[in-house]
Amino acid sequence: MYQEKVKQGVQQAASQCPTINHNTTIADLQQLNQTFMTLSNDLREGIQESTKDEMASLLSKLQNNEDITSQEIELIRLWIIGDAHSYIKMENNYEGWIKEAQRLVEVVKSISTKELTPRLMGDLQGITRDVTRTLSDITFYKETMERTNKFEESVKNLTADNKIFLAEMLKAKLQSACV
Repeated sequence: MYQEKVKQGVQQAASQCPTINHNTTIADLQQLNQTFMTLSNDLREGIQESTKDEMASLLSKLQNNEDITSQEIELIRLWIIGDAHSYIKMENNYEGWIKEAQRLVEVVKSISTKELTPRLMGDLQGITRDVTRTLSDITFYKETMERTNKFEESVKNLTADNKIFLAEMLKAKLQSACV
């Protein structure tokens, strides 16, 4: 069911705004963003739907403190941090954001010694807007990286208590996926 829904979402995203350029309207961008948000939700649900039987079997192993395979860890990763794990693999602007933030901070430093005229304060407003957007991108990346690192660290040496906790978390996700 979800495979068809996901396929339609991908096709809609591809056809809705085939070229994003300077002439793309705000309405087109907002519609495309909504399409991708819907697609993201459908992907999560599709992953859960297509792996729910495997997950049900894995829950039993976790609850009984049985050893789990690397493939089963991959399934847990997919269910818990799949979005974050994929984002970290795909993101390619992080270094550019760091350089841009550094550049903007240097611009602010250079302005700090000048007389703050209304025109210069206006320029500074634009710079602050740009730096806050850039810092938000950096922060999101770092938070996502931290989330994935915590997961990876937590599954290295699973104790019986960790397995029970993990099973309860996955059980809640499984139940919501089956609704």
